[in-house]
Amino acid sequence: MANNNDNIVAAGETEAQKARLLKQMDTTMVQKLAFASAHFQLHDGARILDIGCARGKGSYHIAALNPRLQVVGMDYDRRYIDEARETYKLPNLSFIQGDARQLDLGGQTFDAIFNSSVMHEIYSFSGYDEGALTAALQSQLDHLKPGGIILLRDFMKAADPGAMVYLDLPPPRTATGDRPEQMSYAALLRFYAQIADTLKPEALRGFFLEDVGDLPDGWRRFYLSQDRAYEFIWRKEYRDRFEPESREKYAVWTERQYRDIPESLGARVVYTAPYRNPWIVKNWHQDKFRLYDRNMRPLPGPPANFNAIVQKAAPGERRRVYE
Repeated sequence: MANNNDNIVAAGETEAQKARLLKQMDTTMVQKLAFASAHFQLHDGARILDIGCARGKGSYHIAALNPRLQVVGMDYDRRYIDEARETYKLPNLSFIQGDARQLDLGGQTFDAIFNSSVMHEIYSFSGYDEGALTAALQSQLDHLKPGGIILLRDFMKAADPGAMVYLDLPPPRTATGDRPEQMSYAALLRFYAQIADTLKPEALRGFFLEDVGDLPDGWRRFYLSQDRAYEFIWRKEYRDRFEPESREKYAVWTERQYRDIPESLGARVVYTAPYRNPWIVKNWHQDKFRLYDRNMRPLPGPPANFNAIVQKAAPGERRRVYE
């Protein structure tokens, strides 16, 4: 998915595909990072760890936006770290190699840790294991100073992901082919239903999809779970890297889990909220799909992402914060 991270390298994904992804990120990166930085109300000299920094451009922007803070970019790929060190140089910026699934940073601690589209990659490339997410979050808390902040920016499951919905897709506007970048939305959904979660054993890949048929206005209707409808809507525009992206499961936690899981580890959840990016709504949602519940009541599309602010409580301190 387009984000400012490439924390774990997807098998079979080419360097050219990753380069195109990073180019796509540039158009909205400063906006995303300015929004993230607003949540880091830190003292001068405070240290931020940017997990999954890829080639370092996001970490560079955080450092440039916050010159009084020390920013450390971290990525799993040593080549990216070497490139980041060569390309981006600021007095308050450095880079390290590390694995987000289990941090081992030689006793270093931080005032803030930034995760942008990191958690779903940890889940996907750990065998679709939710326990890996809990372990990764605990590892981050272990490297966070008391009172420090973790910002989680990722996707959000529907409250009832197994609920069945209807998804209508428009007819093709141009000639179609048999490659993802040439397919109509309807053909792409059928293809996705066959190849989803390809890191699983072959018998467990894909998902249930019923092709209901054509509608009078030329659109085509499908019946599937809300969870998979969300997954398709999020990735349908990433045509040139659709197959590598289909290995990943984007939405891992529901809104409730974004609170319950950090709190189960003794952390304080200060803020949670979905975010509906106006550009995505205008360009990737409007006239691109119609979503209904089983009773044909219209449903909104999925939020672009979900934000959660998690704070490490001081020893012996426990509070539960409600909005």
